[in-house]
Amino acid sequence: MKPSIHLIQMFILGTLLVGCSKESELTIKEAELTDNEELLFDSIGKETYLFDLEGELIKGKAMSIGVEEYDYGELKDDRSFLSLGKNADDEEAQVEKYKKLFIMLNENTDAEMSVDVRVTSENGFFSLTAAELGTIDVEEKAYASDEIIGEEAVNLMDDNGEDKRTYIAHLAISPDGTLRSFDIEHATQSNDDYEFLYLFYVETHDFEE
Repeated sequence: MKPSIHLIQMFILGTLLVGCSKESELTIKEAELTDNEELLFDSIGKETYLFDLEGELIKGKAMSIGVEEYDYGELKDDRSFLSLGKNADDEEAQVEKYKKLFIMLNENTDAEMSVDVRVTSENGFFSLTAAELGTIDVEEKAYASDEIIGEEAVNLMDDNGEDKRTYIAHLAISPDGTLRSFDIEHATQSNDDYEFLYLFYVETHDFEE
């Protein structure tokens, strides 16, 4: 019998909580998977993205995980699924040292797409959310899905410590059955190559209640 998808998710997340943290800095990179872990992800049979997070956000800062939606390069929607952070005025709040970010796309009935997002921390705490994305028709069309960032850690704040939006993964669909190599600049401008695009991101910003 095929193992439960959610049990597989929890097993992967539980076994990958390793590493050290760097105070007052938060970086992200593509997670390094063992052969067995890659097999587990393949068995899920869905689009999944797993990232290593290292470090923490100072109180008063937050990070949001969200998606931009494009039609032929035109921005149609921009929404956040999950926001994490601590109020600067909360003296008792514990600053979390984040470890993993997990995103999984699910295709439901009638081509309806949904997304599961999970973030884990060093102390075992995890946040999760699920959201509806909408309808995507991929029948007889080419599509590509992959992480945008690689194995080199990227700081989620810029060099001056300012907030920024970091693009981490994409799902693109071509109208004619062929798909060019993904180019984020080309894909987010008016074009005939990408009928549809989901562009996932992490954004840092001031904490809001």
